Amino acid sequence: MQKFAYLYNCYITLNGKRTDIALDDFLDKIIPLDAIKRQKKIKGVDYISKGMMPEINSSKSRNRQIGFGKYRDHKPYEAEKGTDFAELIKKDILEMCSALFIPQQKLLVVEYNHYGPRINSIAQYLSSFLPKNDNDLWDIEILPVETDLGWSDLAKSNDIRKIEIKLDIAGKSKHFISKKNAPKSLLMNLIQETVKTHSQFGANTAQLCFGNGRKKVGIQAEHLLSLLELLAYEESELFETVKVKYKSTSTGRMEEVDLKHDGVKSIILNNVDKNNNWEYICNEISNEYYVEKEPASSNFSKHAPFKSTKFPDIII
Repeated sequence: MQKFAYLYNCYITLNGKRTDIALDDFLDKIIPLDAIKRQKKIKGVDYISKGMMPEINSSKSRNRQIGFGKYRDHKPYEAEKGTDFAELIKKDILEMCSALFIPQQKLLVVEYNHYGPRINSIAQYLSSFLPKNDNDLWDIEILPVETDLGWSDLAKSNDIRKIEIKLDIAGKSKHFISKKNAPKSLLMNLIQETVKTHSQFGANTAQLCFGNGRKKVGIQAEHLLSLLELLAYEESELFETVKVKYKSTSTGRMEEVDLKHDGVKSIILNNVDKNNNWEYICNEISNEYYVEKEPASSNFSKHAPFKSTKFPDIII
């Protein structure tokens, strides 16, 4: 099975304004901390990061390779095939995803691991180290590097034929069901009821499909897509796929994209089947990125201007 790493622009913001603070300056304050200080609770789940030493005296010396870990709530059993041996794993289970930060390009390249930390959780984890008070609100903003067929292209279309959503019921569905401040909408209520019903049946996945029938009313793109975008990023662990079939204004053809994956620019990691160690995958991300001639290296210029400011002390 092919493995991908996805590209994002990453910024440190102050009061909603993007700054020119270098990501390596920020990460270098986190990496040396003791493990207990690098462990943070995000939405009730514990996360941690691990850093690798940078390449010294190299054009890549400012790049940072980080492993982001998410502790699993439920521990599986350790077993031996062909025997009755089954023993509950006693130590904590950590799901990792590997990431490469390229400060000069304000770029973050992240391995996709369905069971590991998602991009919004990584943003919240990093943000937890930044100060927030009445006068200064520091935060992390991570924006996807879009493909030609992504959110922007879809938003321009006035001909959306079909939307197919696959939900991972075995994931963080309880958080989604119990969310108090969820937007009140038909789609939100339908998804919540679907999660509840399938959970009661013991199902691990569920699928919702919306399409245009014989009536010519059509799917209302503006409101539906804004909600889908919110759900896909805010509740990314619940959404396994968000497939949309629509007529593209860019190509003039009917296109089908998975907004969870196809809408974000990616690189293929060709050699990770040999070794799934997070450090090895970090190296593979770096190797493939430069083999691909640094895709999206100037994409950050679309998000200018950047405010010049002094870096704050981090929160430990």
